[in-house]
Amino acid sequence: MKIDPDQMAHDTYRDHHLIRTMTADGGWSSWRLVPKGGGRMESTDITFTPDQIIVHGDLCPAHNWVISTGGYGIGWFGSSKSPGYLCEKFLVREWQAEVAAEEIGDWLEHQTDYEIEGRTDVLEALIDIRDSLISNEAGDHDLYAALDEIDRTAGIRFHDDGIPGYDYPRQDAALLVACQAAFARLYQVWQAGYREST
Repeated sequence: MKIDPDQMAHDTYRDHHLIRTMTADGGWSSWRLVPKGGGRMESTDITFTPDQIIVHGDLCPAHNWVISTGGYGIGWFGSSKSPGYLCEKFLVREWQAEVAAEEIGDWLEHQTDYEIEGRTDVLEALIDIRDSLISNEAGDHDLYAALDEIDRTAGIRFHDDGIPGYDYPRQDAALLVACQAAFARLYQVWQAGYREST
């Protein structure tokens, strides 16, 4: 997953600020990343329960909300995270033609690593399926059939660990990463200001 969280956070949340919207006994709190000018449009709410994190609102991954796996709270969400580690706590990997085409492109670029250099039959089959994935003329079943055919005819197996193309939904992942990076940055500023005022 190639996401620059700092750039994404800057681009998406550049004019946002952080406000605490609710605190309650038992470890509950809620925060909002609000754009300049306020309001709910283009805002993101982050609610911390005693055991999970709920990211919801107008500007949010996965069609308005995602919930973390158990065991995570404000301290965890408010610190730096790698995109893959963050996404595995909120999102589910799914097959995407674009990702599969990129992985096949990597195979073609590193032919010697995959022992296909000079194998015209294999290279042509991989280029055909990659191009079909890019143009949305092929799906995961077509890819599986093409890789099986390469295995059967050329004896080269590319999919022992499953077919390529599984990753976190890219737009959801990018937005989640941006939200968390912005929250972490602004929460640290808020904490510093809170400590100074107490």
